[in-house]
Amino acid sequence: MRVIRGKRECPFAWRVRIAAREKDLPFEWMPFDDGGTTWKSPTLIEDGFQLTESLVIIQYLDEAFPERPLQALGARERAQMRLRMAELGAFEKEEKFSPGYEALEPMLADGRTWLGGDGPDLSDVAVWPFLAQLEKGGHPIPDDLKHATAYWTRARDRDSLVSTRPR
Repeated sequence: MRVIRGKRECPFAWRVRIAAREKDLPFEWMPFDDGGTTWKSPTLIEDGFQLTESLVIIQYLDEAFPERPLQALGARERAQMRLRMAELGAFEKEEKFSPGYEALEPMLADGRTWLGGDGPDLSDVAVWPFLAQLEKGGHPIPDDLKHATAYWTRARDRDSLVSTRPR
C-alpha cells in the first residue's frame, strides 16, 4: 500500500498527491497536523520504503511507475523541466510571488497549453498548489499576465488538483 503523509494545508504534500493522481496511482492520504509529530511533510511510504522531499518524491513516482509519464524521455527536455521547476521555486516563498508570476508568463508565451507542452509535466504539478494558495490568500495572477492567467484557468479545474485539494 502506498501512503502519503503530510500536513493538511502543506503545498509540498499537495503536489505529491497531485502527481500520484495524475499518474493514476492509488494512495492513502494520512494527514497530520499535530505539532508533536516527528513526521516530515510530505513523506511517502511504500512497501517499507520511505521518502521525503516533495520534488524527490514526485520524480520517484514518475520513474518508478512509467505509465502516464510526467517527464519527457529526452535528457534535454527533462533538463528544461528541472530548470522551470527551479525558476518557479520562487513561489515556495510567499513574499516572492511577484517574481514567480513574472517567471511563469514567458514560459507560456509560445502558446503551449501546459508548461511541459501538450500535457502537464512535473513542473506543472510542482507549481499548482502554490498558485492555488496565492489565489486563496488574495494574491491572484495579475490580469496583465495573459498567458499565466489562461494557464491557471485551465489548471485550477484539473481533476488531479481538485480531487486532492486540502479539506
